[in-house]
Amino acid sequence: MNTPRRIFSAALAALVATASVTTASHAQSNWPSKTVTLVVPFVAGGGADTIARLVATQLQQRLGKTVVVENKPGAGGSLAADAVRRAPADGHTLMIATNTLITNAAITKTSYDPLRDFTPVTTLGTSPYLLLVNSASEFRSLADLVRVGKAQPDKLSFGSAGNGGITHLLGELLKQQSGMSAQHVPYKGSAAAIVDLIGGQLQFAFADTASAAPHVKSGRLRAIATTAPARSPQMPDVPTLTEAGAKVDVVGFYGLLAPAGLPAEVLAKLNAEVSAVLATAAVKEQFAAAATDALAMPADQFARRFAAEVVLWKGVVKTSGSKFD
Repeated sequence: MNTPRRIFSAALAALVATASVTTASHAQSNWPSKTVTLVVPFVAGGGADTIARLVATQLQQRLGKTVVVENKPGAGGSLAADAVRRAPADGHTLMIATNTLITNAAITKTSYDPLRDFTPVTTLGTSPYLLLVNSASEFRSLADLVRVGKAQPDKLSFGSAGNGGITHLLGELLKQQSGMSAQHVPYKGSAAAIVDLIGGQLQFAFADTASAAPHVKSGRLRAIATTAPARSPQMPDVPTLTEAGAKVDVVGFYGLLAPAGLPAEVLAKLNAEVSAVLATAAVKEQFAAAATDALAMPADQFARRFAAEVVLWKGVVKTSGSKFD
């Protein structure tokens, strides 16, 4: 007696399930179907914000949908990371990430897991760090620096923008790769460290290209190596650290992340659209003005690079015992 009702109920459930799958499939193939938000974990006006707004403007023109930038600074980037990881994995909420997302998670307990909680979409741009010394110093190469760091362990000190940041951990990585010794001196920002390097209170420091280039061009600082895998066209005489004998291949990057579980179809379309934006001459010029090379990676390549950095910085932190302020 209940059989017809059961059959009807089962048929209705199947119909609802089919409709749900069809709707989800349509939403994936129809991306974007609403406003796309790029979440930036820093205040407006900084490098990541500049890159985000350049990409948002061009992406909006290509997609025909509104693309907005939402600045969400705070808690070392965790506020932005939490907002994105908890968002629907539909390609409409994305995060502009930098090395900081990884180094923070390597050095302290964070509310997010870089590998578990996000889908790497593509890089947006890269910028190497420079190993800097005072132009009046005796150090004209990495070999000079390493020699003194091994022979006179108490002589060298290096500055950074703060404990646990990328410029600190690069110094620790260099020490580990070269066998040299040096005392770390943390500052509240890279500008203060550069001032003391120019003043002779420090022997070396790492800094991003945008911060360092003016001082190198003025002759106050000397760049003795770049962290990138290849020499920069802007500084062709500056060798890479790998060339100089230290196995260091690190670049500052701006990357695009989505929540974990992003459908493959949306990932492919998103990567293709952003890659097209970054390939334009106008965007390349605008990125170059921000001391950044526009670079779109295939999603799988970026995912491998992202995972490798997680492993790298966890190892550096463990070996050095580095901690946050």
